[in-house]
Amino acid sequence: MALVLTIALALFAIVGVALLKSAAIDSTVSSLQVALQTAYDRIELKDNSAILRISEVFSYEDVGSYFETGDEEKLSEMLNRCAPVGMGTPYTAAIDASGVVLASNAQPAGTDWPLSQLLKTLSEETAAITSTEVIPEEQLSICYPSFKQNVKVQISENDYLNDAYIRIVAYPVRSSEGVFLGAIIEGYLLNNNQLLLGDFSSIVSNAYLSIGTSDGTRICSNIQVDDSAFFYPAGTQQMQEFVDTINKGEIWRGVVTMTDGKLGVVVAGSLKDQTGKIIGNLGVGMPVTSIPTISPSLLTTLGISFILILVATALMGHILTGLITKPIASLEANARAVSTGEFPNLESILKRKILPKEFAELANDLYVMANELTSENQRLEDKVSKRTEELLATIGELRDANQHKSQFLANISHELRTPLNSIIGFSSLLQDGLAGEMNEKQHEYVSIIIQSGNHLLDLINDLLGLVKIDTNADKLSISDVNVRRLIVDTAATMYPQAKAKGQSLSEDIDLPQGTSNVRWDEGKMRQVLINLIANAIKFTPQEGSISVNCRFAGTDSIELDVVDNGIGIDDGMKERVFLAFEQADNSYTRMYKGVGLGLAITRSIISMHGGHVWIEDTEGGGTTVRMVLPMNADAEKGDDNGEDTGGRG
Repeated sequence: MALVLTIALALFAIVGVALLKSAAIDSTVSSLQVALQTAYDRIELKDNSAILRISEVFSYEDVGSYFETGDEEKLSEMLNRCAPVGMGTPYTAAIDASGVVLASNAQPAGTDWPLSQLLKTLSEETAAITSTEVIPEEQLSICYPSFKQNVKVQISENDYLNDAYIRIVAYPVRSSEGVFLGAIIEGYLLNNNQLLLGDFSSIVSNAYLSIGTSDGTRICSNIQVDDSAFFYPAGTQQMQEFVDTINKGEIWRGVVTMTDGKLGVVVAGSLKDQTGKIIGNLGVGMPVTSIPTISPSLLTTLGISFILILVATALMGHILTGLITKPIASLEANARAVSTGEFPNLESILKRKILPKEFAELANDLYVMANELTSENQRLEDKVSKRTEELLATIGELRDANQHKSQFLANISHELRTPLNSIIGFSSLLQDGLAGEMNEKQHEYVSIIIQSGNHLLDLINDLLGLVKIDTNADKLSISDVNVRRLIVDTAATMYPQAKAKGQSLSEDIDLPQGTSNVRWDEGKMRQVLINLIANAIKFTPQEGSISVNCRFAGTDSIELDVVDNGIGIDDGMKERVFLAFEQADNSYTRMYKGVGLGLAITRSIISMHGGHVWIEDTEGGGTTVRMVLPMNADAEKGDDNGEDTGGRG
């Protein structure tokens, strides 16, 4: 009888779970349909805002005259005033009636506009048009490198999607006589657009937004739950059945299977260009594990049925309790006693009148196991106690040795710096002729003394700086810092060194206006940039290129990159160069100066800010040193990267 009731209960549970899941998915789909419409409405709202901005500019500027004269400067200023704020990478352009670019933030003036087919429609319209368009990779060759870099969506380690998906507002421009002169284009890039995702999430919580291409590649996605087990960013693939449905012009409503087998509930529609062609999809959804609870009425019905079956099962189970569960409970209590190191009391079990043979054998085995566990626990406790004492003694010795090392470096650096300053000073007096005239050979020798002395003085100063950080004597002095100004000023300081080697030194700062202020130690971050730029100049050959890049890394962090196309670093050395006195080339015949402290100090300063620094290969050859720091550094932030770090120069 108990077996029959158990089977009935199991079947009921299986059917109940299926009904619960189906009802929950249907309820979730209804909610997601509203969320999808909200996503479309937000895009339309941004389009209307763009039209209002452009209309406002037209109300007080003679835009037609700028087009007739081809005034690139005036048009660029006007485009900056029309550009969207807080919607990712902007795309702005002024296009004449023949499809030639007059001004743009994406490509040089005088080049052909890749979307010139829109001009025919615009010439026949009096109002602005909105559209989602695709610029193929081959037509992006004329665009600026920074714009093409933002277009890239990484699909795999060596594979990228390079087509640009852009949401635009095209506003026709006419002369006072009504002649079509061209168009003002204002919009934003959908590829990797985290700000668009954040705008959606601020309106619709507990749901994700994803934009995909017509072949199923996600170009913009915040599909992720807190534990990161459900994570499908830009560059991942969508389910083929889902993509085929959207490409037919239909709405997808229901469950999708991700590439790793996990399930999500999605409602999605299509994205079309101006001709009506489907070029992608826009979807909202949530993981199946995040589906809300079922309706109260269905839950009540299932609950009552479950209680009735449970009561019947409980009555039958109560009859068997005396024979089975009481000995098991006694064994459980004794097993718990064993786990705490106590000996079990088995008499209450062995004296029972009705006791299966198996329970008696289990009780005896439990007694033997308890005796063995007690002996083993004592042995392990003695061993752990001894190892702990040895470890504490070793830690103390290492701490003393590190302190002696730091004190030795500080003392020897101070002792070296005093006579070295005298050598440099008296050599400078000789060079200035204060001790009498010197011939050309003597001047050459004195110059070498001064140059070598200054180099040695820089190394000693680096040693003292590393000692301060290592002994926690150096603290951060946090203040308000303008990142844009910090990068530009530091690069200007290093420009003469780069120019002396025929190298180009540039900055690529992708921060919206008004978002450049952070809380950092300005002096130490300037030292970091100088160290990294000097390294890049040193390890980049003549006529090479160096770039300092800056962009947001999430909502509260900044990413700084120093990129060169120099000699590069072997993979095996990319972590070791952060150790003190380590270099990529440690041979006696190496051609680059330095003792390997630059990156040591750099990582220590970044760690004091609560950030991280690492090295990557630059595409096409060279090295990229990448740093990610919080915008508001905590002066007490610990070192997350390790302490004994070093550099390649």
